[in-house]
Amino acid sequence: MELNEIISKNLIELRKKNKLTQLELAEKLDFSNKSISKWESGEAIPSIEILMKLSKLYGVSLDYFVSEVHQEDVSTPILKEEPKQKKHISRYTYNRITISLLCISVVWIVATYMFVFAPNLITPAYLPFLWAVPISFGLAIVFNSIWGKTSHSFVYASITVWTFLASMFLTLPTRFWQIFLLGVPLQIVLILLANLILKTRKNDPDTIHEKRKHFVFKLRKKKVKKEKRKLVEQNLDNKEEQNLDNNSNKKE
Repeated sequence: MELNEIISKNLIELRKKNKLTQLELAEKLDFSNKSISKWESGEAIPSIEILMKLSKLYGVSLDYFVSEVHQEDVSTPILKEEPKQKKHISRYTYNRITISLLCISVVWIVATYMFVFAPNLITPAYLPFLWAVPISFGLAIVFNSIWGKTSHSFVYASITVWTFLASMFLTLPTRFWQIFLLGVPLQIVLILLANLILKTRKNDPDTIHEKRKHFVFKLRKKKVKKEKRKLVEQNLDNKEEQNLDNNSNKKE
């Protein structure tokens, strides 16, 4: 059996064992199903780069493709899922987070200073740290409204309300628990505002237009990538055809 026949037989066997169509395999390799058909029919031999991709995809060695007898057990599907790429935080976003945290840290530095150097002025001594919590979330609302998502601002606002009420409860000389009842209407107002603003923004023509622009930009980017891959594929096909012609000329 010739080499191209051995490779084509192994390619067909691996694809069928992993329950893939030629089109599905082509999408995974970023090639056309025409190329897959050529490889499996023996008309063309895949390049080393393609065979390396296939070996990673199927979890076999390169020798597997050129061997008639295999030691590996391929009775069960061996297709491996590609690991998910970790989300990359841009430098711009990182700087925003750093600035926000630096400003919030000033609140805790002041609270620590008051706890250490002015313990007699404030009683109990833990009050500066207690009030630092709602103030920190208040600053988070400010920075998030400038740079972040609107939905996050409502979460921070809700935490600010309840931590503020808790601080008031622990600061007052008489523990007046009814103060927490003020949080109920405030929380309802925040929920209603969030529902109103987020839904309005979602249906806003400007917002929809921006989303469409972003979607079109992504589509164009994908199209450019596909065109580049097609050019690479055509070059590889041309090289493979030249190699086949050269081999046939040598045999003659």
